[in-house]
Amino acid sequence: MKYKQKPIEVEVFRFGYDPIPDWFKIAEDTVLGIKYLGVKCSGGLLKAHKGDYVIKDSEGFIYPCSAAAFEVVFGR
Repeated sequence: MKYKQKPIEVEVFRFGYDPIPDWFKIAEDTVLGIKYLGVKCSGGLLKAHKGDYVIKDSEGFIYPCSAAAFEVVFGR
């Protein structure tokens, strides 16, 4: 059987290239570092480095994504 993923809308910024949006700055589980941004989760701290994307999904979860993975999933 084949399935098609439902389209979803997310908010995104690229660390080191785009301004950091307010939704990231005010989130409780985020860390603003000098060389990285962090998102605290149950498994530890997920880091976004320069060029990585930071995504806020439709449920409000925030997570980093490498540029290569972002291009595959979301395209441009």
